[in-house]
Amino acid sequence: MLMGGLNKVVTAAESADILVNADAVVYTKSFKLGNGQYFGMAARAVSVTGVAKVKIELEESPLLPTTEGAAETTRFVEPDGMSDIVDIADELMHIFTVSPKPMPYGRYKITGAADNPADTIVNIWNFIQEPS
Repeated sequence: MLMGGLNKVVTAAESADILVNADAVVYTKSFKLGNGQYFGMAARAVSVTGVAKVKIELEESPLLPTTEGAAETTRFVEPDGMSDIVDIADELMHIFTVSPKPMPYGRYKITGAADNPADTIVNIWNFIQEPS
């Protein structure tokens, strides 16, 4: 039997509203991938001043980050052979199956496009099904 749960992804400051100012790169707080068999994520980006345009990638690591929310290419990387999860250029909800490599920790790297508005807010939810 599989058990699953939906969890909001947050920033290092524990905010579920992830601000991606223009072409900034933002890293979410890391999360446990656990013993999941099936993984999914939902994401929505919104802006009051224009159309949100962001890219979302999954980074993974065998270790927790030294500093949550900071770039750490010696610990967190996009796994070899893994594609970006999504490029969002609208304000619709997007739902995806995610296929992480077997690692204990993950986090999302969110990059604003060159014409992404400075007030873009991204919300992400993880769904992980594990054996009961």
